[in-house]
Amino acid sequence: MADVTTFTFQVDKELEAAFSDAAAAKDMSGADILRDFMRDYVEQENHTGAYDAWFRRKVQTSIDAANVGQIISDEAVEDEFSMLRENARKSSAR
Repeated sequence: MADVTTFTFQVDKELEAAFSDAAAAKDMSGADILRDFMRDYVEQENHTGAYDAWFRRKVQTSIDAANVGQIISDEAVEDEFSMLRENARKSSAR
């Protein structure tokens, strides 16, 4: 087993009792459930951090493109999607 440490925190008695009962119903210790939760939380946060970094890069790329005039007008977007909607209507009418 890797290096271990003790993690101590306070919680209301009612919550502790309900948590202990729920853990026992799953035939698990509260410590096992908390360790699983902590692993899942860390993994989720790592994934969220990677997504946030990706999203920020995409937004910055778009801002940079707009700043140098690489933009598409509202009218051009509406024209293109109007044509796509019309084609979709024609296809579904067949």
